[in-house]
Amino acid sequence: EELQVLASRAVLATLCVPFQRNSDIHATLELTTEGASSPYEKAKKHAQLFNVASVPTRETISQNLVEKTLLPLAAEPVRRLFDLIQSDFTPLSLCQDAKPYLE
Repeated sequence: EELQVLASRAVLATLCVPFQRNSDIHATLELTTEGASSPYEKAKKHAQLFNVASVPTRETISQNLVEKTLLPLAAEPVRRLFDLIQSDFTPLSLCQDAKPYLE
């Protein structure tokens, strides 16, 4: 039960990360460099804290969920919500499609 809660939290946290391609995130972060407090510097610092070579993206975090078999351990509604959002969905129908999983 505790493992399911932790896995569900990890999956839901992954869904909070915005969609962005690897090339886009680096271009966006590099354009806004403003010294040590810039988003680029913060992202690099966080990457170092987690001992990873590059800034984590939604895609890489999702891959880690699958590799570490956390996704199957999550609660069924959380897995379905993850699958829905990771699939090609229509933004206009997302609220209606996700409603059963959020209840």
